[in-house]
Amino acid sequence: AHPLQNSFIFIEQVKIWKKSPESGKAISKVLRLSLRRNKLKTLPGSFDAPELVSLLLGGNPIQFVPESFLSNFRKLRVLDLSGGEFWYLPEELGDLKDLICLDLSYCANLQSLPDAVGKLHALKCLDICECRMLNYLPSGVVGLTSLQILYATGCDKLTWAEHTSSGM
Repeated sequence: AHPLQNSFIFIEQVKIWKKSPESGKAISKVLRLSLRRNKLKTLPGSFDAPELVSLLLGGNPIQFVPESFLSNFRKLRVLDLSGGEFWYLPEELGDLKDLICLDLSYCANLQSLPDAVGKLHALKCLDICECRMLNYLPSGVVGLTSLQILYATGCDKLTWAEHTSSGM
């Protein structure tokens, strides 16, 4: 086993996105990565960490989440984007089939979640607290049978998208 394989790496004030051959190899084996409160405003178009199960980016003023960024995290189970300044999330969020916890709390500019959230069938916890601009939740959220916890305090504008059923 790689020495970093079972590590939880906390990184502060580092330019992790600038890939060197040595750091790229090490990061690709990491399971858990915390880049909380690093003043990150942008995310790379791609980031090679196929074994990553936990990515904590909370407390960063991230302004945009590129579609291709999420496509590299097929095993991700925990994603913390709390405090981000983005307006929306890409549909590729729905490709994170193993995701069980999604923290979007305090994303003050977030106006809606992608419809693809309805494809997150393993999701157990969704935190959208204090997403004051969030207008609606996609109808697919109703079908998330694994969802146990929905934190939505402080979402003053929140409504549910109309749920259409087919003969239910």
